[in-house]
Amino acid sequence: MKEFQMPALTKYIIDLKNEKHPETNIFENCDINEAKKMLAMIDIQADICTKEEHDPESQIHQFEFLAADNKEDIIKLSLFYNGNIQILMNEECVFQLIF
Repeated sequence: MKEFQMPALTKYIIDLKNEKHPETNIFENCDINEAKKMLAMIDIQADICTKEEHDPESQIHQFEFLAADNKEDIIKLSLFYNGNIQILMNEECVFQLIF
C-alpha cells in the first residue's frame, strides 16, 4: 500500500463530513484485504462487522462496519472485485465506499 493512500482517504472522508463532495476516485484495483487495511488505518473498526452480504452474480461484496469515532454511525463498504474506489454518502448520511 502506498503511503499517500491513507491521508488521501482520510481527507476524502473529512471533506464528506464537511459536505464537500470530491468527484475523483482515489484508489485503483483494491482487493478486499487491502480495503480492510485501509479501513483500519482510518479508525474504522473493520473487525466489528455488523452485516456481510455477497451477490456472486453482480460480484458485489457489501459490508457494514461500526465507525470508531461514533458507535451510532454505520460505515457501509461495497467491494466490486474489479474497479476503483469511490466514497459516497447516502441520504441517511451513511458513508459508502465502492470499489
